Amino acid sequence: MRSAGKRIVATSLALYAFCLRAEPVIETYTYESTVTAGTNGPLDLVAELNYDRGRSNAPIAVVMHGYSGSTGKLGEVRGNAQYLRDKGFFAVSVAMRGRDGSEGTRDSGGLEIYDIYDAVEAVKRDYAQWVNPGTVYLTGYSGGGGNTMAALCKFPDAFNAGAAFFGMSDYGYHAANGWYFDGASSSHRAQMRTDIGDPTSGVASVTDRYHARASNLASANNPYSEIHLFVNANETTCPPINMTTFLSNAVSREAYAGEFSNITVHIGQAGLYHDFNSNGLSDADEQQYWPHGAPTANQQAAAESWFMERLLAGQVPRRTLNAADSLVVAGFVKTSRFECRAGDGQQGALRLDYAFTASNVTFHAEVLSLNAALPLWLSVNTASFSNQAVAVWQNSTLVTTFAGGGVWSTDALRDGDTLELRATGQPYVPAPPVFPKLLAYYDLDGSLADQTTNAYHGTAETSGGAGVAFTSQTPPALSGISGGALVLDGSCWVRLPFLNVYGMAQARGVTVSLWAKGGSSASTWLLAEGNTADKDPAYCLGTRSATAALRALVRTDTGGGLLDRDSAGVVFNSQWHHVVWSDRAGATRLYIDGVQTDTAQLSYSPGALTLNTTTLGALVRGASDAKYPFVGMVDDVSVWPEVLGSNAVSALASGVPPLQLAGLRSEQPVLITGLTLSGPTNLCLAFSGPALALQPRPWYTTNLLEAEWTPVPALNDSTMSGGVFIQSFEAPPSGAAAFFKIVY
Repeated sequence: MRSAGKRIVATSLALYAFCLRAEPVIETYTYESTVTAGTNGPLDLVAELNYDRGRSNAPIAVVMHGYSGSTGKLGEVRGNAQYLRDKGFFAVSVAMRGRDGSEGTRDSGGLEIYDIYDAVEAVKRDYAQWVNPGTVYLTGYSGGGGNTMAALCKFPDAFNAGAAFFGMSDYGYHAANGWYFDGASSSHRAQMRTDIGDPTSGVASVTDRYHARASNLASANNPYSEIHLFVNANETTCPPINMTTFLSNAVSREAYAGEFSNITVHIGQAGLYHDFNSNGLSDADEQQYWPHGAPTANQQAAAESWFMERLLAGQVPRRTLNAADSLVVAGFVKTSRFECRAGDGQQGALRLDYAFTASNVTFHAEVLSLNAALPLWLSVNTASFSNQAVAVWQNSTLVTTFAGGGVWSTDALRDGDTLELRATGQPYVPAPPVFPKLLAYYDLDGSLADQTTNAYHGTAETSGGAGVAFTSQTPPALSGISGGALVLDGSCWVRLPFLNVYGMAQARGVTVSLWAKGGSSASTWLLAEGNTADKDPAYCLGTRSATAALRALVRTDTGGGLLDRDSAGVVFNSQWHHVVWSDRAGATRLYIDGVQTDTAQLSYSPGALTLNTTTLGALVRGASDAKYPFVGMVDDVSVWPEVLGSNAVSALASGVPPLQLAGLRSEQPVLITGLTLSGPTNLCLAFSGPALALQPRPWYTTNLLEAEWTPVPALNDSTMSGGVFIQSFEAPPSGAAAFFKIVY
């Protein structure tokens, strides 16, 4: 155990005769872990330092080596570190624990990620005369690229910039795209089974450990650093999906357009160049192609030239942590103001909503892992409350008080808890709420219109009979709130735009909430996704003949059955029941009337499903294939592009309108009421809305799953009368896959 880092000078060059100021140094540096102890106290960890003793105020560059066995790979990235040293950086190459002389046990992207942060903080302290603590750059290759992406999500406001080269953003949580299933060699898989467990075992605790290592699910934690992700189109060891899902998952959770423009994915190809120096030539250090391995100097330059000049000039700032936000704590998160861990920091994940005001700090936790009883640890820096008494309220109950100014922590936080630290001496200001996202909402009060600011309206279809109808009968919890419900007679259904519920489940998680009333006389489908050209793939919730349970079915393109099971809870007994189904990569949660049930029984391992229809009341696929229409009533259907926590589910089950839960205007939401194309170049939208100071503007996407929204171009005309806007635009790309929403 040491109070300061230990330096071992491995190589120190004398002053160059031709440059009296340069003194390049290589040092083996030992520092302490702040989170893991061994038998003799905190672990001694190792980093290799490459810096110029003749240079002061050097920005810090952390260089991470590839995925390694027991011996380590510091030597493989020494050239990359020295390249950065010669650029002017103080380079720190971190040896992962259990390798290259570092103590401890490796864990493949778990607590070992903390060693990166500890190395930077130790260097800031022990080499203060040489480093600029205000600029920290993080980069890594292969496994080091994965560590880079993980650290950017676990320490979101700690780095000015990060560059990951062909890394893994998921070790094996996603059963198709996780590195264990796509790219890892047999030796890599064997090492992961030792470090994390076998992701094919179906053991919930192992699934949760892989969840803690899925940085792509936590990418929205970091809108602060400038992040560049480099991978070749033909990369097979760590395929491009590791990078693209990191970006798309962040964009899908943006609070405003462009929030995650800090993240750029560079897909490399042989023969592709970027003319950085504007000389009109394809120079060797400009080729956008990065073969797997420690990059050569030219390959490193071809990537880092996108930001290097600005970074060295101090033009890439480290942005301040948002005053309020929602984070995915994958294992752990440490910010400048608080730290949170799931279990021991590598056992699972949770959603942590936080908000800071001048008088209080509020946190709300929702466990995302299979183990809902996962213990949570939270530590808060209360420096802003110095010389004030601070009262701690948990779930509206006063639990303790303490003197502000230091660090306060608790291990009593659990799933669904709300924790608030209120300081005395200032007027109390309630923390602003953090609202869940709402993709689509059908109140079914006499229409099939989507009541959100989107335009995902349903259309009625029938194979005969009376067709869809509406009734004044509503669930008791919606009495006085709902104006009606949908009636399906077994020969009709509602076709929705293809919402890609299954795709969202695999990418970032999805929740479907609805009220249903029906019997159990036949097997039918209540909510389903299928393919009009193939009868096999299906993602369905419905009834099974002669049982009152909810049936869940997931079937692949080749007809393989991933899931076909019934709930233990009753849904179809001719009474109204509230049903919530959430799914993140096969880890499902089913709530019946606000109570969670059947989590393990109804979970599955994802597979290949090619789907193109979303339907309420039937399974729509080929024209001649049976659709099994539902008989009964449905009300208040909402779709959320995330896994809702138990508090949100309870609110919906008690009758809280989805628009209210999402923080939208329930009394006068903006609603697209008409969409027409006039010729090949003109789009006309009609939508309702309140009289606003700012002109609302439609945005569109052609890929709802990736949610790459773009403003509709070239506004030609706009009028408003009686709360209804009529706007005319030059038409964006249109067709079956074009979606629109209103943005202010």
